Amino acid sequence: MSLKFPRRSFLTTVGATFLISGTASASKRTEINPVTLKGDIEEPVQPKHVKEERRRLVQQYNLDDGTNFPLYSFENDSTKIVVGYGFSIDNGVPVETVYKIPNIEGNSSTGANRTQSRLETQKSPPENDQVDETIENFHSEIDQFEQGSRNSIINDDQVSTNQVGNPEPGWDKQGELNVATAVHRTYYDGSSRQIGRIDLDSEVWKSMDENRDSEDKYACALRGEMWPSKTIDHIGEPYYRNDYSHLIQDWDATMMGSPTITESDPDNDESESIDMTLSITTSKSAGLTIDWQTPYISRSETSQPDETVGWEFTYPWRAGSDARHDHIQLYCLGESWLDSSHREYDMILDTKFEGRFKKDNPEAEGDDTLHSPVRWNKL
Repeated sequence: MSLKFPRRSFLTTVGATFLISGTASASKRTEINPVTLKGDIEEPVQPKHVKEERRRLVQQYNLDDGTNFPLYSFENDSTKIVVGYGFSIDNGVPVETVYKIPNIEGNSSTGANRTQSRLETQKSPPENDQVDETIENFHSEIDQFEQGSRNSIINDDQVSTNQVGNPEPGWDKQGELNVATAVHRTYYDGSSRQIGRIDLDSEVWKSMDENRDSEDKYACALRGEMWPSKTIDHIGEPYYRNDYSHLIQDWDATMMGSPTITESDPDNDESESIDMTLSITTSKSAGLTIDWQTPYISRSETSQPDETVGWEFTYPWRAGSDARHDHIQLYCLGESWLDSSHREYDMILDTKFEGRFKKDNPEAEGDDTLHSPVRWNKL
């Protein structure tokens, strides 16, 4: 049985993006050039390089005022290597993007014998060409990020004139993290091929019109994206389709006291085309909202009270509305009270996206999971 959270009235809106009624929307857009890093199999991007670039940007623009922001927390992950990183500040809010590929055998990224190890475990030329092309595509997206081209979950520019002139109390964006990885499947002969890609975009917001003596209210907006092999030009055959997705907001991972999850959306299981509005609101009805439509999928809740906000998605076939072979975007919203006294140094929450792809004939599957641990850090 699905476990539900208390619901409040929706803030109805129109448009294909979230609408934010917050003070951040009225602030002047910060003119700051992004910093970017590119890596490859032999020389991936290292966390120490990320910290150096963050520090350089802070010094260049005199941003070191001691403010803490939610930033991507690089954890030791031997299963993936980072081949691209971008960091910018938009309206005073840090925006990060991270691109990864699986650390398959031969993609060794540590030690003095890294190149030799790769040569000793060299795969057939088509497979190495495929990895190189994946990295090239990710680097191209890093270039787009550097040029200021990105698609946020919540578009803070889409506010009415009266809100810009006299903004209502509402939600203030704290940080944005965008992470993507190529999904590979390893075959019996030891070879590995890309069968898809998954993306996880996370935005953290803080309520500016609701607070308690020792707690602040936060919201998280998640977007998970599935890219089956048919939607990625350089993969070609074999064709893998969308099979399973799982979006998770792990509020229980917080170090900011014991979370109290007060609202989540969507709010019901469905097995049909999704064409609906997701929304969370504060008591003063300033909210985060999205209008969203996908082809036929099945959705079921996996949330645990005061621990997680989670939704599973599967892709049953239906003639005329088959989502199995398309690029699909999935969303969820969650809201929780957190201990305000821990804001200085601790984990806010961990966001996750599980994506599985499947080949029907012969039957084969491959999956991967993206994590975006979000911690307070000084720039």
